[in-house]
Amino acid sequence: MRIMVGALMAMVAGQSAADAQGRRGEEPVDAVVACRTERDDKARLACFDRTSATIASARQSGDLIVLNRAKVVDRRRRSFGLPSANALAVADVRGATVKELSGVVRAVSLTRTPGRYVFELTDNSAWEMLEPSAPPSAKEAVNITAVRLGGFRAKIGRGRAVMVKRVR
Repeated sequence: MRIMVGALMAMVAGQSAADAQGRRGEEPVDAVVACRTERDDKARLACFDRTSATIASARQSGDLIVLNRAKVVDRRRRSFGLPSANALAVADVRGATVKELSGVVRAVSLTRTPGRYVFELTDNSAWEMLEPSAPPSAKEAVNITAVRLGGFRAKIGRGRAVMVKRVR
């Protein structure tokens, strides 16, 4: 299923589909769907041509973004734990929330603080343990979940859960 996210911030030159149909403020995708109600074949085709041209122009200019739900979820999974520097409109995509990340430890290194480690997962993400704990072993399963107030807790193998932060 493809999801269309965004709005036209600046309408293209000429008459928009919303204006043509007397529906000011209508989203461009809704205008295409509204064309289905035209009974006359020629009028329906003209409506589809007009509204699809508006959408094509908006996509080309970057005012309308088309996203695939699977790609949104994948992007969120890859950026899980990182500060959201680029808050794209993917925040509003239903069913695309990522609240936990599971992985396998690939490498472990000691931090400058005794008892604290940085572990790297097979997906190339790196997490720093914020509490003194035994180091995780390579190939050990990890489940990282988001907790209240923006923190993250990692359950490493059968050990106790520890607070972590994403390094990269």
